[in-house]
Order: sequence, then C-alpha cells, then structure tokens
Amino acid sequence: MMLAESLGGTQMIVIGLMFLVIAFVMRRGIKLGRRSRDRDVLAEVRNEMRKAEQDEMSQVRKTEMRLHEFSREIEGRIESKLAILDQLVVDADREIEQLNDLIVKGAASQSSNSDQRRPDIVVPHTARPAATADERRMIRNLANAGFSAAEIAHCCNRPVSQIATILGSEDDRGRTEAA
Repeated sequence: MMLAESLGGTQMIVIGLMFLVIAFVMRRGIKLGRRSRDRDVLAEVRNEMRKAEQDEMSQVRKTEMRLHEFSREIEGRIESKLAILDQLVVDADREIEQLNDLIVKGAASQSSNSDQRRPDIVVPHTARPAATADERRMIRNLANAGFSAAEIAHCCNRPVSQIATILGSEDDRGRTEAA
C-alpha cells in the first residue's frame, strides 16, 4: 500500500487506464493469433476463385445477351431489305410483262402495215456542186497518200463516181502535160 499512498489520485487513474489498454491489446493479439491459426487458406482461395469465376460467367452472359440482341437487330434489317427487294422484283416483272406486251403489239401492227411503210427520214436528192480547186487538190493529195477512191469519197462526202472522175481527169492532165 505504500505505492498507493505515494501516488496521487490522478496518477492512479492513469496507471489503471494503462493496465486496461495493455489488457485490451493483449486480448486482441491473442484473438488475432487464434484467427490466423484457425484460418482455412484453401477455403478462402476457393471462395475467391468461385467469385472470380462467377464474375467471368456474368461477363460472358452479358456478352452473349448483347450478341443475341445484335444478331436479332441485323436479322430484322436483312428481312426488311429482302422484303423491299422482293417488292422491286415483283415491280420489275410487271414492267417486263408490259414491255413484252407492247413489243408483241408493235410487231403485230408492223406486220399489218408493212405495205404502207415509208422511210422515217426523207432526204432530198440534190446534186452537189462541182468540186472546187481546193477540193480537187485535197482529193489529189489523198490519192497520192495512198487512199482509195471510196475512202476519199467518204472523207469528202462525195459520190465515188465523182472522185473517180476527178482522179481520172487529173491523171489525163498529168499525162498530157508530161508529153
């Protein structure tokens, strides 16, 4: 009791609190030690693996659901486009039938009116004026270059007989001048 008499009241309260804290800390340490000894690490790892697996399966299910929704959306789009294409095919078939009917009617009316047929374009037969000196020189140059009378006639838009006449008269002049 001597220790109690020498210490004051506040000091005794502080020492009592220290004992309580020490006792609490020791008790807690003992409980934690028991927990770590009683702990089943294998069960904890299994639980963690099961949770991770469930999370992965949940992600897979979500992905499958999104994929299924996407496939349904694409399938709907394809079906609507196929319906539009089917309608276009039906319309095209109808127009083909109408055109075939018009062709048949046109052929029938053409065969009945074949004796009354006239040309679509009437071209007046007018005589072309005689070739100018420049045209004759051009015809002569084309002939010297190796073009035939038919090719020259086509180029000059003149009849072959006229080109042959011009070339013949030019040949006659060249022979008489050379003699």
